[in-house]
Parts: sequence; structure tokens; C-alpha cells
Amino acid sequence: MSEFKTMPRLIGVAKIALALVAGLMVLLLLALACAVLVIEPDTYRPVVQRQLSAALGREVTIGRLEFGRSLYPTVAITGLQVA
Repeated sequence: MSEFKTMPRLIGVAKIALALVAGLMVLLLLALACAVLVIEPDTYRPVVQRQLSAALGREVTIGRLEFGRSLYPTVAITGLQVA
């Protein structure tokens, strides 16, 4: 008989846990969306150039580095030169 009394309590705890997980996921998605809108990717161009040059052993220059803000996010590099 006691198992029937604990069942509603477990369902309540499960609902609260599910609500917390869903809330955290929403907050994470909002933070990611804000980061994509606020961060200017071209500021990282010198770092990317330096790392590519080190990895390839050749001088790499990048004209512009951009994020494509859409349903399918992209990173676009224009004016790429490898010497």
C-alpha cells in the first residue's frame, strides 16, 4: 500500500527535474544565440592566420572572417592566400 503513496511523489520529482533540464537547455541556447550575435569573428583573424601558418609551415593571409547567421551557421573565409 505504501508504494501507491510514493508514486505521485516520484512523478512530481520527475516533472520538476524535467522542467529544470528544459530550462537549462533554453538558457544554453539563448546564451549561444547571444554569443553569435555579439562576437565579431574578424577580431580572431590574426589568431587564425597564425595558427594556420604554423600548421601548414607556410604564410597564410585571410582577407575577412565572417559568421553566417542562419538556421545552418557557417564560417566564411574570404581572401584566403597561402604563400
